[in-house]
Amino acid sequence: MKIGDTVLQVKRNIKKITSLKMAFMLKDYVEKNHPEDEIFIKNMVRQIKCTSALQIYDDDLVRSFFCNQKTCLVCNSIRLAKFLDKYLDKIDDMNHKYHLVLSIRNPGKDDLKQSIDSMYKFFNQSSIKKNKEFVELNKKIIFIRSFETTFNVYMTTYHIHFHCLLAGENETEVKRYGEIMLDYWLKYFGDKADRKAQYLEPQEKSLLENFKYLFKLKDITPSSLPMVYHLLKVTKGKNLFWAKNIKLSKLEKELKESKIKDDTNNQIIQRFFYKNDLKNWIDPETGELFIDDQKENRYKEDIKDQKNYRELQKFFRKQSIDQKENRLMNRKESKK
Repeated sequence: MKIGDTVLQVKRNIKKITSLKMAFMLKDYVEKNHPEDEIFIKNMVRQIKCTSALQIYDDDLVRSFFCNQKTCLVCNSIRLAKFLDKYLDKIDDMNHKYHLVLSIRNPGKDDLKQSIDSMYKFFNQSSIKKNKEFVELNKKIIFIRSFETTFNVYMTTYHIHFHCLLAGENETEVKRYGEIMLDYWLKYFGDKADRKAQYLEPQEKSLLENFKYLFKLKDITPSSLPMVYHLLKVTKGKNLFWAKNIKLSKLEKELKESKIKDDTNNQIIQRFFYKNDLKNWIDPETGELFIDDQKENRYKEDIKDQKNYRELQKFFRKQSIDQKENRLMNRKESKK
């Protein structure tokens, strides 16, 4: 992040506030109910400290410490941006994309770990690999998988599912690849998989809609804390995102590695520390706030521009649909 990225800085502050609230809630819950889980408590302390100190360098870069926790909105956003840069941008221009959702019947707390393990094992089971048509398609169809969960607090059950993005140049092949996978999924899980809960359809929404987080962070509420804690425990070590048939070039790998390294020749020119009561970073020497009124106003203008842009997109999309319907009507009338 650069010192001039005012909108990004305000957005990060909003995410920091939300992440702090979640971390304190989870930390308090675990300390009261699972005090023996010291590692989890330490991880929540890491989340509380995430981006608490900002260092401004003489190259205008803003650097900080990141916690890399699944419940941190700041780190989730960075992780998603890296994922998009690494994978989704490469297939955005591909001709044909399909969205596949794979799920099983909602398990309760006692069956959650076994259910998630069985979903992951499906992709390594042997029967689908014996299908010659699938084996051939599996070599060329791009496949990106994301594991997600929603909570039913009243029933104390978890809706666990995979969002899968399939992409290729031949629509028939892409669709067939999804059909085979869906067919084997239903056979593999039998009664545990509800046919109506699965679907395969052309990808029409933004790719971002399919690949977000392990669960919606707004679902972390006092009533859902026991379910959230249990989910985090049983998904520890699981790859939430997975992709195949996308290769990084040597240059991209070098660029990715270079982003991680700090240039030790650069000098720190200012430090800001986060104050919970101010909901802002402050320079303790000068009293200067990192997020000032000017940045807040720029952020509000940016949000307004985004809303206007989305309204324009809706308008043009509706126009396009109307034009297609008119063409179909004209064709029918011409045939008569």
